[in-house]
Amino acid sequence: MTAVVEHQHQQSERTHVPSRRDRLAIPFLVLANGISLTGNTLTALVIPWFVYVTTGSASRTGIVAFASLLPVIVAGMAGGLVVDRVGFKRASVVSDIFSGLTVVLIPILHLAGALQFWHLLVLVFAGALLDIPGSAARQSMIPGLSARSGMSLERANALMQMASAAAMVVGPLSAGFLMAIMSETSVLFLDAGSFAISALMVGVLVPWQRAIEKQMADGPTESNVIRESLAGAKLILSDGFLRAVVQVSVGANLLFSALFAVALPVYAKEVFNDPRVLGLIIAGFGGGSLAGTIIYGVVGERLPRLYVLLGGVALMAIGLWSFPWSTWVALSVIGAAAMGLANGPMNATLMVVLQERVPESHLGRVYSSLMAMVQIASPLGVVLAGFILDSVAVTIVLAGIASLFTLIALVTFLNPEIRTISNDVELTPTGRAPANQHVE
Repeated sequence: MTAVVEHQHQQSERTHVPSRRDRLAIPFLVLANGISLTGNTLTALVIPWFVYVTTGSASRTGIVAFASLLPVIVAGMAGGLVVDRVGFKRASVVSDIFSGLTVVLIPILHLAGALQFWHLLVLVFAGALLDIPGSAARQSMIPGLSARSGMSLERANALMQMASAAAMVVGPLSAGFLMAIMSETSVLFLDAGSFAISALMVGVLVPWQRAIEKQMADGPTESNVIRESLAGAKLILSDGFLRAVVQVSVGANLLFSALFAVALPVYAKEVFNDPRVLGLIIAGFGGGSLAGTIIYGVVGERLPRLYVLLGGVALMAIGLWSFPWSTWVALSVIGAAAMGLANGPMNATLMVVLQERVPESHLGRVYSSLMAMVQIASPLGVVLAGFILDSVAVTIVLAGIASLFTLIALVTFLNPEIRTISNDVELTPTGRAPANQHVE
Protein backbone atom coordinates (compact mmCIF):
# COMPACT_ATOMS: atom_id res chain seq x y z
CA MET A 1 0.00 0.00 0.00
CA THR A 2 2.91 2.32 0.72
CA ALA A 3 4.18 1.78 -2.82
CA VAL A 4 0.76 2.70 -4.25
CA VAL A 5 0.58 5.92 -2.26
CA GLU A 6 4.12 6.89 -3.26
CA HIS A 7 3.36 6.13 -6.92
CA GLN A 8 0.29 8.40 -6.80
CA HIS A 9 2.41 11.08 -5.19
CA GLN A 10 5.03 10.82 -7.93
CA GLN A 11 2.35 10.97 -10.65
CA SER A 12 1.02 14.25 -9.24
CA GLU A 13 4.53 15.73 -9.10
CA ARG A 14 5.11 15.03 -12.81
CA THR A 15 2.44 17.51 -13.90
CA HIS A 16 3.09 20.04 -11.14
CA VAL A 17 4.12 23.54 -12.25
CA PRO A 18 6.39 25.04 -9.54
CA SER A 19 5.07 28.19 -7.93
CA ARG A 20 7.32 30.89 -6.51
CA ARG A 21 6.79 29.41 -3.04
CA ASP A 22 7.76 25.97 -4.32
CA ARG A 23 10.98 27.32 -5.85
CA LEU A 24 11.90 29.11 -2.60
CA ALA A 25 11.09 26.12 -0.38
CA ILE A 26 14.51 24.45 -0.62
CA PRO A 27 16.47 27.72 -0.14
CA PHE A 28 14.39 28.47 2.98
CA LEU A 29 14.87 24.91 4.28
CA VAL A 30 18.60 25.10 3.60
CA LEU A 31 18.87 28.42 5.47
CA ALA A 32 16.89 27.11 8.43
CA ASN A 33 19.02 23.97 8.50
CA GLY A 34 22.18 26.06 8.46
CA ILE A 35 20.97 28.21 11.36
CA SER A 36 20.02 25.14 13.41
CA LEU A 37 23.37 23.47 12.70
CA THR A 38 25.20 26.68 13.61
CA GLY A 39 23.47 26.50 16.98
CA ASN A 40 24.59 22.89 17.39
CA THR A 41 28.15 23.88 16.49
CA LEU A 42 28.18 26.69 19.05
CA THR A 43 26.99 24.26 21.73
CA ALA A 44 29.53 21.61 20.70
CA LEU A 45 32.44 24.06 21.02
CA VAL A 46 31.44 26.27 23.93
CA ILE A 47 30.55 23.48 26.39
CA PRO A 48 33.73 21.32 26.00
CA TRP A 49 35.93 24.42 26.20
CA PHE A 50 34.03 25.61 29.28
CA VAL A 51 34.37 22.19 30.99
CA TYR A 52 38.10 21.82 30.24
CA VAL A 53 39.01 25.39 31.22
CA THR A 54 37.02 25.29 34.47
CA THR A 55 38.00 21.76 35.55
CA GLY A 56 41.33 21.13 33.80
CA SER A 57 40.11 17.56 33.25
CA ALA A 58 40.15 15.97 29.79
CA SER A 59 38.27 12.98 31.20
CA ARG A 60 35.38 15.21 32.33
CA THR A 61 35.40 16.85 28.91
CA GLY A 62 35.13 13.38 27.40
CA ILE A 63 32.23 12.46 29.69
CA VAL A 64 30.31 15.55 28.58
CA ALA A 65 30.99 14.63 24.96
CA PHE A 66 29.74 11.11 25.75
CA ALA A 67 26.49 12.61 27.07
CA SER A 68 26.05 14.50 23.79
CA LEU A 69 26.73 11.47 21.57
CA LEU A 70 24.83 8.71 23.37
CA PRO A 71 21.42 10.20 22.40
CA VAL A 72 22.42 9.93 18.74
CA ILE A 73 22.19 6.15 19.03
CA VAL A 74 19.04 6.11 21.19
CA ALA A 75 17.13 8.68 19.15
CA GLY A 76 18.50 7.43 15.86
CA MET A 77 16.89 4.02 16.15
CA ALA A 78 13.53 5.16 17.61
CA GLY A 79 13.40 8.79 16.49
CA GLY A 80 13.18 7.99 12.79
CA LEU A 81 9.85 6.24 13.33
CA VAL A 82 8.57 9.29 15.20
CA VAL A 83 9.67 11.50 12.30
CA ASP A 84 7.78 9.33 9.80
CA ARG A 85 4.73 9.21 12.06
CA VAL A 86 4.34 12.88 13.07
CA GLY A 87 5.62 14.35 9.81
CA PHE A 88 8.90 15.83 8.64
CA LYS A 89 7.96 19.49 9.10
CA ARG A 90 6.45 19.09 12.56
CA ALA A 91 9.38 16.96 13.74
CA SER A 92 11.88 19.59 12.57
CA VAL A 93 10.07 22.42 14.40
CA VAL A 94 9.65 20.44 17.65
CA SER A 95 13.30 19.39 17.57
CA ASP A 96 14.55 22.97 17.33
CA ILE A 97 12.22 24.22 20.07
CA PHE A 98 13.31 21.44 22.44
CA SER A 99 17.01 22.00 21.68
CA GLY A 100 16.66 25.72 22.34
CA LEU A 101 14.99 25.11 25.71
CA THR A 102 17.70 22.73 26.92
CA VAL A 103 20.47 25.13 25.86
CA VAL A 104 18.94 28.19 27.52
CA LEU A 105 18.58 26.33 30.83
CA ILE A 106 22.37 25.97 31.13
CA PRO A 107 23.19 29.71 31.45
CA ILE A 108 20.06 30.30 33.54
CA LEU A 109 21.14 27.69 36.11
CA HIS A 110 24.74 28.92 36.00
CA LEU A 111 23.74 32.54 36.67
CA ALA A 112 21.53 31.35 39.53
CA GLY A 113 24.52 29.54 41.04
CA ALA A 114 22.69 26.21 40.81
CA LEU A 115 24.45 24.51 37.87
CA GLN A 116 26.16 21.25 38.88
CA PHE A 117 28.09 18.83 36.69
CA TRP A 118 25.26 16.29 36.62
CA HIS A 119 22.85 19.06 35.55
CA LEU A 120 25.13 19.76 32.61
CA LEU A 121 25.21 16.08 31.64
CA VAL A 122 21.41 15.80 31.75
CA LEU A 123 20.85 18.96 29.72
CA VAL A 124 23.47 18.04 27.12
CA PHE A 125 21.91 14.58 26.80
CA ALA A 126 18.38 15.98 26.50
CA GLY A 127 19.44 18.65 24.02
CA ALA A 128 21.08 16.11 21.74
CA LEU A 129 18.16 13.68 21.97
CA LEU A 130 16.21 15.29 19.14
CA ASP A 131 19.12 16.57 17.05
CA ILE A 132 19.23 13.51 14.80
CA PRO A 133 15.44 13.24 14.33
CA GLY A 134 15.33 16.97 13.53
CA SER A 135 18.15 16.67 11.03
CA ALA A 136 16.55 13.53 9.57
CA ALA A 137 13.25 15.36 9.18
CA ARG A 138 14.79 18.25 7.25
CA GLN A 139 16.89 15.91 5.09
CA SER A 140 13.85 13.73 4.37
CA MET A 141 11.93 16.72 2.99
CA ILE A 142 14.44 17.11 0.16
CA PRO A 143 13.03 14.55 -2.35
CA GLY A 144 9.48 15.91 -2.11
CA LEU A 145 10.50 19.57 -2.26
CA SER A 146 13.02 18.80 -5.00
CA ALA A 147 10.33 17.21 -7.15
CA ARG A 148 7.93 20.11 -6.62
CA SER A 149 10.56 22.74 -7.39
CA GLY A 150 12.15 20.93 -10.36
CA MET A 151 15.59 20.88 -8.71
CA SER A 152 17.80 17.80 -9.10
CA LEU A 153 18.59 15.68 -6.04
CA GLU A 154 22.32 16.31 -6.54
CA ARG A 155 21.86 20.07 -6.42
CA ALA A 156 19.36 20.02 -3.56
CA ASN A 157 21.60 17.80 -1.44
CA ALA A 158 24.61 19.93 -2.33
CA LEU A 159 22.74 22.96 -0.97
CA MET A 160 21.98 21.10 2.27
CA GLN A 161 25.64 20.14 2.61
CA MET A 162 26.60 23.75 1.90
CA ALA A 163 24.43 24.79 4.85
CA SER A 164 26.17 22.22 7.02
CA ALA A 165 29.58 23.39 5.81
CA ALA A 166 28.70 27.05 6.31
CA ALA A 167 27.60 26.24 9.86
CA MET A 168 31.02 24.67 10.42
CA VAL A 169 32.58 27.98 9.37
CA VAL A 170 30.26 30.49 11.01
CA GLY A 171 29.73 28.49 14.22
CA PRO A 172 33.39 27.92 15.21
CA LEU A 173 34.53 31.40 14.18
CA SER A 174 31.63 32.95 16.08
CA ALA A 175 32.26 30.72 19.10
CA GLY A 176 35.97 31.54 19.22
CA PHE A 177 35.37 35.26 18.76
CA LEU A 178 32.43 35.47 21.15
CA MET A 179 34.17 33.48 23.89
CA ALA A 180 37.10 35.89 23.64
CA ILE A 181 34.89 38.95 24.27
CA MET A 182 32.02 37.62 26.41
CA SER A 183 31.19 34.84 28.84
CA GLU A 184 30.24 31.33 27.77
CA THR A 185 26.79 31.81 29.28
CA SER A 186 26.13 34.81 27.03
CA VAL A 187 27.15 32.75 24.00
CA LEU A 188 24.71 30.02 25.05
CA PHE A 189 21.86 32.55 25.20
CA LEU A 190 22.64 33.51 21.60
CA ASP A 191 22.83 29.82 20.76
CA ALA A 192 19.30 29.21 22.07
CA GLY A 193 18.02 32.04 19.89
CA SER A 194 19.35 30.34 16.75
CA PHE A 195 17.12 27.31 17.36
CA ALA A 196 14.07 29.57 17.74
CA ILE A 197 14.80 31.24 14.39
CA SER A 198 15.18 27.88 12.63
CA ALA A 199 11.89 26.57 14.07
CA LEU A 200 10.08 29.71 12.95
CA MET A 201 11.48 29.56 9.42
CA VAL A 202 10.55 25.91 8.82
CA GLY A 203 7.13 26.36 10.43
CA VAL A 204 6.17 29.44 8.40
CA LEU A 205 8.20 29.50 5.18
CA VAL A 206 8.59 25.86 4.10
CA PRO A 207 5.46 24.44 2.39
CA TRP A 208 4.87 20.75 2.95
CA GLN A 209 2.08 18.35 2.01
CA ARG A 210 2.01 15.05 3.87
CA ALA A 211 0.59 13.02 0.99
CA ILE A 212 2.79 10.02 1.80
CA GLU A 213 3.26 10.67 5.50
CA LYS A 214 -0.50 10.44 6.10
CA GLN A 215 -0.32 6.81 5.05
CA MET A 216 2.11 6.22 7.92
CA ALA A 217 -0.11 7.95 10.48
CA ASP A 218 -2.35 4.91 10.97
CA GLY A 219 0.55 2.53 11.71
CA PRO A 220 2.44 0.93 13.15
CA THR A 221 0.28 -0.52 15.90
CA GLU A 222 1.55 -1.05 19.42
CA SER A 223 2.30 -4.68 18.62
CA ASN A 224 4.83 -3.89 15.94
CA VAL A 225 6.36 -0.59 17.05
CA ILE A 226 9.73 -2.24 17.74
CA ARG A 227 9.71 -3.99 14.36
CA GLU A 228 8.89 -0.75 12.56
CA SER A 229 11.52 1.15 14.55
CA LEU A 230 14.14 -1.33 13.35
CA ALA A 231 12.85 -1.30 9.77
CA GLY A 232 15.34 1.40 8.77
CA ALA A 233 18.29 -0.61 10.05
CA LYS A 234 16.93 -3.72 8.31
CA LEU A 235 16.77 -1.94 4.96
CA ILE A 236 20.30 -0.55 5.36
CA LEU A 237 21.77 -3.94 6.22
CA SER A 238 20.02 -5.54 3.25
CA ASP A 239 21.83 -3.18 0.85
CA GLY A 240 25.45 -4.21 0.25
CA PHE A 241 26.76 -0.71 -0.42
CA LEU A 242 25.00 0.92 2.55
CA ARG A 243 26.15 -1.93 4.77
CA ALA A 244 29.75 -1.32 3.69
CA VAL A 245 29.37 2.40 4.36
CA VAL A 246 28.24 1.62 7.91
CA GLN A 247 31.18 -0.73 8.49
CA VAL A 248 33.71 1.89 7.40
CA SER A 249 31.95 4.78 9.11
CA VAL A 250 31.77 3.18 12.55
CA GLY A 251 35.56 3.25 12.92
CA ALA A 252 35.94 6.61 11.18
CA ASN A 253 33.36 8.32 13.39
CA LEU A 254 34.88 6.83 16.53
CA LEU A 255 38.12 8.59 15.60
CA PHE A 256 36.55 11.85 14.43
CA SER A 257 34.35 12.18 17.51
CA ALA A 258 37.45 11.78 19.69
CA LEU A 259 39.27 14.31 17.51
CA PHE A 260 36.68 17.08 17.36
CA ALA A 261 35.00 16.67 20.76
CA VAL A 262 38.06 16.07 22.96
CA ALA A 263 41.48 16.08 21.28
CA LEU A 264 41.19 19.41 19.42
CA PRO A 265 39.91 21.39 22.46
CA VAL A 266 42.84 19.99 24.47
CA TYR A 267 45.20 20.69 21.52
CA ALA A 268 44.04 24.32 21.30
CA LYS A 269 44.43 24.80 25.05
CA GLU A 270 47.73 22.97 25.61
CA VAL A 271 49.59 24.00 22.44
CA PHE A 272 48.17 27.48 21.76
CA ASN A 273 46.19 28.40 24.92
CA ASP A 274 43.64 30.24 22.78
CA PRO A 275 39.98 29.32 22.09
CA ARG A 276 40.18 31.19 18.78
CA VAL A 277 42.59 28.54 17.47
CA LEU A 278 39.95 25.87 18.07
CA GLY A 279 37.46 28.02 16.20
CA LEU A 280 39.87 28.55 13.31
CA ILE A 281 40.61 24.82 12.95
CA ILE A 282 36.93 23.82 12.95
CA ALA A 283 36.13 26.72 10.63
CA GLY A 284 38.90 25.52 8.30
CA PHE A 285 37.15 22.16 8.13
CA GLY A 286 33.84 23.90 7.44
CA GLY A 287 35.40 26.17 4.81
CA GLY A 288 36.90 23.22 2.99
CA SER A 289 33.59 21.39 3.17
CA LEU A 290 31.79 24.44 1.80
CA ALA A 291 34.21 24.72 -1.12
CA GLY A 292 33.97 21.02 -1.90
CA THR A 293 30.18 21.09 -1.74
CA ILE A 294 29.96 24.10 -4.06
CA ILE A 295 32.10 22.24 -6.59
CA TYR A 296 29.90 19.17 -6.17
CA GLY A 297 26.75 21.25 -6.67
CA VAL A 298 28.06 22.48 -10.02
CA VAL A 299 29.56 19.27 -11.44
CA GLY A 300 28.33 16.55 -9.07
CA GLU A 301 25.91 15.00 -11.57
CA ARG A 302 28.84 14.30 -13.92
CA LEU A 303 31.39 13.06 -11.35
CA PRO A 304 31.95 9.29 -10.92
CA ARG A 305 30.59 8.56 -7.45
CA LEU A 306 33.24 5.94 -6.70
CA TYR A 307 36.04 8.44 -7.30
CA VAL A 308 34.30 11.01 -5.08
CA LEU A 309 34.17 8.53 -2.19
CA LEU A 310 37.61 6.94 -2.50
CA GLY A 311 39.35 10.21 -3.31
CA GLY A 312 37.62 11.81 -0.34
CA VAL A 313 38.76 9.11 2.09
CA ALA A 314 42.36 9.46 0.88
CA LEU A 315 42.31 13.26 1.21
CA MET A 316 40.90 13.05 4.75
CA ALA A 317 43.75 10.74 5.77
CA ILE A 318 46.30 13.20 4.38
CA GLY A 319 44.66 16.12 6.19
CA LEU A 320 44.74 14.30 9.52
CA TRP A 321 48.53 14.01 9.42
CA SER A 322 48.85 17.82 9.61
CA PHE A 323 47.87 17.84 13.31
CA PRO A 324 50.30 15.62 15.26
CA TRP A 325 53.51 17.59 14.83
CA SER A 326 52.17 21.05 14.04
CA THR A 327 52.68 24.05 16.30
CA TRP A 328 51.82 26.31 13.38
CA VAL A 329 48.15 27.37 13.34
CA ALA A 330 48.06 27.82 9.56
CA LEU A 331 49.19 24.23 8.92
CA SER A 332 46.52 22.83 11.20
CA VAL A 333 43.87 24.97 9.50
CA ILE A 334 45.04 23.81 6.05
CA GLY A 335 44.88 20.18 7.16
CA ALA A 336 41.37 20.66 8.51
CA ALA A 337 40.35 22.40 5.26
CA ALA A 338 41.64 19.43 3.23
CA MET A 339 39.51 17.10 5.34
CA GLY A 340 36.48 19.32 4.82
CA LEU A 341 37.10 19.53 1.07
CA ALA A 342 36.66 15.75 0.97
CA ASN A 343 33.82 15.58 3.49
CA GLY A 344 31.31 17.82 1.68
CA PRO A 345 31.10 15.93 -1.63
CA MET A 346 31.23 12.55 0.14
CA ASN A 347 28.22 13.35 2.33
CA ALA A 348 26.23 14.83 -0.55
CA THR A 349 26.90 11.74 -2.66
CA LEU A 350 25.80 9.40 0.12
CA MET A 351 22.57 11.36 0.61
CA VAL A 352 21.76 11.12 -3.11
CA VAL A 353 22.34 7.35 -3.08
CA LEU A 354 20.17 6.98 0.03
CA GLN A 355 17.31 8.98 -1.47
CA GLU A 356 17.49 7.01 -4.72
CA ARG A 357 17.30 3.65 -2.96
CA VAL A 358 14.81 4.31 -0.14
CA PRO A 359 11.05 4.95 -0.48
CA GLU A 360 10.22 8.49 0.58
CA SER A 361 7.74 7.24 3.21
CA HIS A 362 10.64 5.52 5.03
CA LEU A 363 13.36 8.16 4.66
CA GLY A 364 13.00 9.48 8.21
CA ARG A 365 13.66 6.18 9.94
CA VAL A 366 16.31 5.06 7.45
CA TYR A 367 18.28 8.30 7.74
CA SER A 368 18.00 8.28 11.53
CA SER A 369 18.98 4.61 11.69
CA LEU A 370 21.98 5.25 9.47
CA MET A 371 23.16 8.09 11.70
CA ALA A 372 22.71 5.92 14.79
CA MET A 373 24.55 2.97 13.28
CA VAL A 374 27.57 4.93 12.08
CA GLN A 375 27.85 6.72 15.45
CA ILE A 376 27.43 3.63 17.60
CA ALA A 377 31.08 3.59 18.71
CA SER A 378 31.50 7.38 18.99
CA PRO A 379 30.48 7.66 22.68
CA LEU A 380 33.15 5.10 23.54
CA GLY A 381 35.69 7.05 21.47
CA VAL A 382 35.25 10.34 23.33
CA VAL A 383 35.42 8.71 26.76
CA LEU A 384 38.58 6.76 25.87
CA ALA A 385 40.16 9.87 24.36
CA GLY A 386 39.42 11.86 27.50
CA PHE A 387 41.02 9.36 29.87
CA ILE A 388 44.01 8.76 27.56
CA LEU A 389 44.64 12.50 27.24
CA ASP A 390 44.87 12.86 31.01
CA SER A 391 48.12 10.86 30.88
CA VAL A 392 49.36 10.96 27.24
CA ALA A 393 50.57 14.00 25.28
CA VAL A 394 47.95 15.33 22.86
CA THR A 395 50.36 15.20 19.90
CA ILE A 396 50.83 11.45 20.41
CA VAL A 397 47.06 10.93 20.57
CA LEU A 398 46.64 12.91 17.33
CA ALA A 399 49.29 10.74 15.65
CA GLY A 400 47.42 7.64 16.79
CA ILE A 401 44.14 8.96 15.33
CA ALA A 402 45.84 9.70 12.00
CA SER A 403 47.44 6.24 11.89
CA LEU A 404 44.20 4.40 12.61
CA PHE A 405 42.25 6.38 10.01
CA THR A 406 44.92 5.63 7.41
CA LEU A 407 44.26 1.93 8.05
CA ILE A 408 40.51 2.53 7.64
CA ALA A 409 41.20 4.27 4.32
CA LEU A 410 43.12 1.23 3.08
CA VAL A 411 40.28 -1.08 4.11
CA THR A 412 37.81 1.16 2.24
CA PHE A 413 39.85 0.92 -0.96
CA LEU A 414 39.86 -2.89 -0.69
CA ASN A 415 36.13 -3.28 0.11
CA PRO A 416 34.37 -4.72 -3.00
CA GLU A 417 30.92 -3.53 -1.87
CA ILE A 418 32.06 0.11 -1.98
CA ARG A 419 32.87 -0.33 -5.66
CA THR A 420 29.26 -1.23 -6.47
CA ILE A 421 28.24 2.44 -6.30
CA SER A 422 27.32 3.75 -9.73
CA ASN A 423 25.94 6.84 -11.46
CA ASP A 424 23.94 4.62 -13.81
CA VAL A 425 20.52 4.84 -12.14
CA GLU A 426 17.26 4.83 -14.06
CA LEU A 427 15.44 7.84 -12.67
CA THR A 428 11.71 8.50 -12.62
CA PRO A 429 10.42 11.86 -13.95
CA THR A 430 10.51 13.13 -10.35
CA GLY A 431 14.28 12.71 -10.27
CA ARG A 432 14.22 9.66 -7.98
CA ALA A 433 15.13 6.09 -8.68
CA PRO A 434 12.35 3.50 -8.71
CA ALA A 435 11.77 2.29 -5.17
CA ASN A 436 12.92 -1.30 -5.50
CA GLN A 437 13.07 -1.97 -1.79
CA HIS A 438 10.08 -1.62 0.49
CA VAL A 439 9.86 -2.26 4.17
CA GLU A 440 6.83 -4.25 5.19
